[in-house]
Amino acid sequence: TTCQNDQLWLYNLSMESDMSSVKPFRKVQHNNQTGRWLTKFQAIWDEKARDVFACGSMDRTIDLYSASLEASNLGLTKLKGDDMQSIQSLLSFHPYHDILAGINASGRCHVFRLKKET
Repeated sequence: TTCQNDQLWLYNLSMESDMSSVKPFRKVQHNNQTGRWLTKFQAIWDEKARDVFACGSMDRTIDLYSASLEASNLGLTKLKGDDMQSIQSLLSFHPYHDILAGINASGRCHVFRLKKET
């Protein structure tokens, strides 16, 4: 969940039978204060890698995280480009390929693709 208290909350729903008692198993510090002129951040999951999720960032990057229960540090990397001078509020992973797109408030799209090792 993306919260206005500057945190991302992670829940493990696979172990819960009573949804009224669900509590986050991990909280990640993340500046979610987009202000009134930007679309609120929405963390999204990559369906191909079930433990990877991404969220836009106020420092003009896209933050990638791992929600693996074994990971001590959730942050994987920060995606940025030379011409990405705006905040990417909305993100989408491609359903079949290793591609992530970010869109800013004016509709400009930045696309990132995983570079394969040769």
